[in-house]
Amino acid sequence: MADPVGSSKAFTLYGWESTYGTEASTKDKVFGVGQEITINRGNQFQKVRGVGDRDISNVAPGQYDGSFSINFSLANPWFFKMLFGDATDAGSGPYTHTWNSTTADPEPFSTFLGIDSDTDSNQVLLGCKAEKITLSCNVGEVVKGSIEGKFMKDTEDATLDTKITETDYDVFFFQQGTLTIGTTVAYIDKVDIDISNGLLPTYSVGSRFLTSLSPGERNFNLNFTVKWSGPVHLDEFYGQDGSPIDDEVAAQSTAVLEFDNGKATTSQRKITITLSSLYFDTESLPTTTNTVITEDLTAFAKSFTSVVATDNTATAK
Repeated sequence: MADPVGSSKAFTLYGWESTYGTEASTKDKVFGVGQEITINRGNQFQKVRGVGDRDISNVAPGQYDGSFSINFSLANPWFFKMLFGDATDAGSGPYTHTWNSTTADPEPFSTFLGIDSDTDSNQVLLGCKAEKITLSCNVGEVVKGSIEGKFMKDTEDATLDTKITETDYDVFFFQQGTLTIGTTVAYIDKVDIDISNGLLPTYSVGSRFLTSLSPGERNFNLNFTVKWSGPVHLDEFYGQDGSPIDDEVAAQSTAVLEFDNGKATTSQRKITITLSSLYFDTESLPTTTNTVITEDLTAFAKSFTSVVATDNTATAK
């Protein structure tokens, strides 16, 4: 009997599908550095029971349910295509890649979990689409990313895809991040941004498997924690200085979350996410003994202006 396999024997990559549900011809892209993948599958069996019998009379397979989650450290911007389709490329050393409201719908992709052991296993997920992408920046840590999504179906065999070395990519750190809401937000402890597609699954008579994942209502959420230094954000939450407004609360015009390695020309690597019409939804001010007072804020944006990546790659991958 073979020994249990450690996670050091596993790896994952992805590639863009030209037809939804048809395996990508190449799967050579990393989500980031330090990747982790979780695959969830469900048969959703239908249990048939009838009068006169306490036990199950028959069992039929239901809709095949497949979902996944990916965790990684932020090192490249290419996963934004999962949300916004193809980027518009411009410039020359450094280049820019822009996703905005005029770019296409979410792009389908194939990903896989390869397990390189005495008995190899290559598990390929087909018809993947991203439901939610989250970026998290905490003091003292690298910038973390996560992707949650669904897939149509999957295959498993013993032929492994080619492994790509993650260490070829540099990660972004907390000190390379800034948040601007009118002015630069000071004393940030942590900031999270998540963007969701509101995917709408379609099943059809004649097949257990998804036939499509249509983009639904999109949401842009921004949560952050700061060390309290005055009522700036409380007033933004109120909608005016000093007390809650008894009228329509005006939106903040923009919120800009940026990660920049601080270098110039062809060595520059930067990701800039700009949200428009930001509304503060909740504000919390926990105060305990012998600590610096912190303020927690949650907000959402009506829409986004753009995601712009700057690097020395001519064409978005």
